[in-house]
Amino acid sequence: MKLEKLFEKLEIKKDDFKDLHITRMYSSFVAVSEGKVIKMTEPFLEYCPLANLLYHYIEKFDSRAIKESIKEAVEEKISDFGYFTAEREISRKNIAIPYGASEMLMYALKKKEIDSAVVVCDGAGTIITDKPDIVQGIGARMNGLFYTTPIDKLIKNLERNNCYIVFPETADINQISGLEKAAELGYKKIAVTINGYMGDDLAKISEVEKKYNIFITSLAVCTTCIDERRIKKIKEHADLVWSCASGGIREIIGKKAILQVSIGIPVFVLTKKGLDFILSVWKKMVKDRDDIELWVVGAKRVTNVPCTRFFGKISNDKLPEYYQTSDCYLFPTLCHEGFGMSLIEALHCGCYPIASALGGVPEVLAYGKYGTLIENPHFEEAWEQAILNYLKEKPESAKLHQDLYSTQAWNEAMNKLIEVAKDRFQ
Repeated sequence: MKLEKLFEKLEIKKDDFKDLHITRMYSSFVAVSEGKVIKMTEPFLEYCPLANLLYHYIEKFDSRAIKESIKEAVEEKISDFGYFTAEREISRKNIAIPYGASEMLMYALKKKEIDSAVVVCDGAGTIITDKPDIVQGIGARMNGLFYTTPIDKLIKNLERNNCYIVFPETADINQISGLEKAAELGYKKIAVTINGYMGDDLAKISEVEKKYNIFITSLAVCTTCIDERRIKKIKEHADLVWSCASGGIREIIGKKAILQVSIGIPVFVLTKKGLDFILSVWKKMVKDRDDIELWVVGAKRVTNVPCTRFFGKISNDKLPEYYQTSDCYLFPTLCHEGFGMSLIEALHCGCYPIASALGGVPEVLAYGKYGTLIENPHFEEAWEQAILNYLKEKPESAKLHQDLYSTQAWNEAMNKLIEVAKDRFQ
């Protein structure tokens, strides 16, 4: 949607307002001026997972009641956190939403996985920061920003905190320009948030990467109600995607994702972030030793990670050779897996598994009997400690019965269940 169309939907003229900001909640676009909600479009969603998580009083679809709840929620942000005003909160260290975009950016900056973030702030537009608490202060509880006008006091406050305001005179939102400016400022590993509904052209991100020889991680947010054309663009170019209340994102992006983080509001990872996560742990592990080696099967890449070998794609009939040669198998999934077949294969080949305690994985490992379960798999320290414990104690691999988790045993069990079901319905 073009900005002009958005103003038409809200039945306002932007030139009539010196102070104007447009956000969205529960499928309604909301216009704020002088610290008050002045206009909003009709809501049409029957359910919004984020709104129901943060604002429990939105309970059922009743357009009038929902509009009142939206107004109350937005004005609560204004009164409690100063949103859309000169008194806006810009620094925060605690988590507002598990797996939120600002939370992930905050941790990525803390861990030095990125050196800067290009984000959007009401009253300032596109900004560049390398401060974890600023990213969280700006992004926590922000539902999406579609238009904003400059607030001089807020801009000065951000600048005092070493933020770079890309368009201080107009507070424009242009993330591609923000990326270019971040590169010109000397940043090399940059994360950027992109408005999924009506944001920048994602294809231009790779152009900026090539032009400046930098590494960009793109986060597509605010995806509620986007059309299939936009979803396909996101699928092609984004690294992480927040599904929000978009069924299309779940259906189209979810099928391509290599990881899903969270269930209620799924975050889909479209690049090998799980692998990158474990590699960041491994870098720490091998700083002072060279007697261990990490084998990565299924990904072929150029890397400077020491004591690591990449084998690329291996045919299924060859995989047992790699399992049998290895001592330990790492299963760093960050989503709720079912019965992971690779984990079962590794068990039967004598590998000792260290795995995320998510989904059906604990059941596969008999709740710790057959290997080590990581209760907090999103924290690098947990993996580091588990690997160190394994190297120190060298626990023996479990002696499994050959029929455990075998295809034959599975088929026999399922056939018995089918026969029981047939008898009950006859």
